[in-house]
Amino acid sequence: AVAPLQPLLIGAQLSEPAVASGRFARAIWEFEVKAGWQSFNADCQQELEDGFKAFQAGGSAEIVVTTQGHNIAIQFDRMTSKLQGGGRAGRVRAIRRKHME
Repeated sequence: AVAPLQPLLIGAQLSEPAVASGRFARAIWEFEVKAGWQSFNADCQQELEDGFKAFQAGGSAEIVVTTQGHNIAIQFDRMTSKLQGGGRAGRVRAIRRKHME
């Protein structure tokens, strides 16, 4: 059997095959940086989207995601993120959910 093709990640956006497959979020999660906004790494995008949908349905406002070996606490009710542990722990950053067309 031939393995299914893996969707390509292009910059901060998911490719059309990834979106069309329904395997990935139809939104991109970003955090605030000095120069504007930066996308969270692809390794936690779906977890962020799933956590947000659960929050909207009455679930917990806080989740912890692991991305690139770092744990980040997410507060959906405040739309903030906070890196846990390490030298930059404690800095609260705004987050946003950017809809894909």
